[in-house]
Amino acid sequence: MEIDTLDEQILQLLRQDARMPIKQIAARLGRRRATIYSRIQKLEEQGIIRKYTFVPDFKKLGKSITAFLLVSVLPQTIQMEESLETLSARLAKLDNVVEVYNITGEFDYLLKVRADNIEDIGSNIVFKLRKEYGIGRTLTLTVFHTEIEELEGNNI
Repeated sequence: MEIDTLDEQILQLLRQDARMPIKQIAARLGRRRATIYSRIQKLEEQGIIRKYTFVPDFKKLGKSITAFLLVSVLPQTIQMEESLETLSARLAKLDNVVEVYNITGEFDYLLKVRADNIEDIGSNIVFKLRKEYGIGRTLTLTVFHTEIEELEGNNI
């Protein structure tokens, strides 16, 4: 699936505002609406555009704390679970967990969480992981400032 400069420009504008009308995209890029429409259709058909979404203001939603948790699974947990993917699906259903990555290295998972406060992360996520999910070790990294996030970023 090859994309050219025009496709990249369209994707960039849609990342900034997924609701931007085709007419406005065409005007900003100096192209005809029909051209932009067919390009967007092609990007959707190829699976390059999978869905249109929104980026909430988490502070206004009372989720002002973002943290990353590095998580190690106890060996007996792996034996009880069908696979790490099964455990991944369970972890993804935890309240306040917004991203789950199965990773290599010293830890098994990287979780991105958002919560009202740091205590909430400790009591409702970390302690729950250890008690109910067979997690042996965690390392919590609290975010002080976010310069760029994927959904908010300008790069493709």
